[in-house]
Formats: sequence, C-alpha cells, structure tokens
Amino acid sequence: MFYLEFKRSIHNRTIIYLMTVTAVAFVMGWALPFSLEHITAIEYNYYMFSTYTVFTQFGFLLFGFVTAYFFNKDYKDKNTIFYSCFKISVLKYYMIKISILFIEELICIAGGLLIVGVLFDSFEYFLPCFLLYTAVVFQYFIVVGAISLVFKSLLISLGASIIYWISSIVIVSFGGICNYFAVFDASNSLYSHVEKYFSQGISVPTVEFTDPVIGFGLLLIIALIIIFDTSKKWIKKGL
Repeated sequence: MFYLEFKRSIHNRTIIYLMTVTAVAFVMGWALPFSLEHITAIEYNYYMFSTYTVFTQFGFLLFGFVTAYFFNKDYKDKNTIFYSCFKISVLKYYMIKISILFIEELICIAGGLLIVGVLFDSFEYFLPCFLLYTAVVFQYFIVVGAISLVFKSLLISLGASIIYWISSIVIVSFGGICNYFAVFDASNSLYSHVEKYFSQGISVPTVEFTDPVIGFGLLLIIALIIIFDTSKKWIKKGL
C-alpha cells in the first residue's frame, strides 16, 4: 500500500510541489538578508541560519498548502472508499501519508543543501541543517495533516491551519508550558542557541532539544485524538 501511495504522490506531482516550496525557502533565506539588512555579501554560515529562520517563521505557510492538498485530494477524488476496501484505517492512512511527505521532503532538503554546499564550496553545516530543517517541516506535516483529516475542503483546511499557526505564535509568547505549541519559534531559547551555533560556533546544549521532543510528543497526542475522533466520519467525507 505504501508503494502505491508513493506512486500516486509522484503522479499527483506532490514531490514537485515540495521541491518548489523548499526551493522558495532556500531562495528566501538568500534574499531576505540582502533586502532587510542591506548587506552586500553573505557567508555560508549566515545563509544557513537565515534559511533556518525562513523554515521556522514562514514554513507553515509554505508547506501547509502542500500537506493540505496531499490529504484533501483524496476527499475530492473520493478515494476513502478505496482505502476502506483494503481495510486501511484512518490511523494507518495518516501514517502512510505523513511518511511519504517526510521521505520526499528529506530528498528535497538534501538536494537543496547539496546545491548550496557546492555553491559555497563547503559542507560543514550539511548534517546539522539537514536535521534542523527536516525536524521543523515534520512538525508542519503532523499538524496540517491532522487538520486536513477533519475538513474535506482544501480552503477550509488551509484556513484552519493558518488560524492554528497564528494562535500558536500568540500562545507561545506567554512562555512556560505554552512554548510547546511552537517549539521552533524565534521566541524560544532553542532559536537563540541555534543562532549562536551558526554565528559563533557554540554547540547547542543537549538539554535544549528536550522541548522539541516534548513538543512533538504533545503534537502527536493531539493528532491521535483528532484521528480517532475523525475515524467514524472519515469514509463519509470522501463520498
């Protein structure tokens, strides 16, 4: 079933859309420092951090559309009956979809970093950026994927995802446990440590990765609640 879904994603040009938005993120990481800070040249380490900033601050908008499209297209094409015939539960369906998006995005990010490495003639930050970028995007896949199960309309799914994104930015400003709603936001301590890593070469303390782990755990729990609540309505929404 996974292989069939992977072929469908290629046929539906999902990976092309992911390549496009990933390329946009890398281009924005290059362009924003020139336009906002009026610099004349950009170093490799600064560019990598600038791109990380784009992924964390604009990634929800960039990757939210692709994720919602990937899920909601099955409602539009009435494919949920097909999955029920193969006894695919909504949980398994969700996991397959998220896995495919994640694998394809791994390819896109790796490709982008390889190109950047060749252009700057350095691959010093390839692995750290690969891990950071994919972790940030994986968060979007979990959230938007779960939201898209609830609504059969692509526009409504996007609207609900944007509302969540804006709300999480507001909520995280209160600090404390609220930080887990947007663990990669610039207001969290992890962001400042990542900045120091790229600008000063100071390693990120291991304890700083505790919040993302807890945040991912909470997001998965929320996603599971949504999935089980949607399970009885999932087939009907595709009719």
